[in-house]
Amino acid sequence: MRVNIYAEEMTDRIEIIEKVIDGRTYTALRFYLELPVTLPNGENYAGPFHHRPGDDDSAAVTFW
Repeated sequence: MRVNIYAEEMTDRIEIIEKVIDGRTYTALRFYLELPVTLPNGENYAGPFHHRPGDDDSAAVTFW
């Protein structure tokens, strides 16, 4: 498997997550990504992908 992550997609937003499956605890590190865009006025912007308040559909890469 190959995963390409570009510098302009990287953020400071990371989290440690845990899941318990069949009595075993698995820990992972999740890196959230943001898609950079250029606005019509020429400004560059990147941010979380929210459809509406409380609905975060941002891309992320999780390492288990």
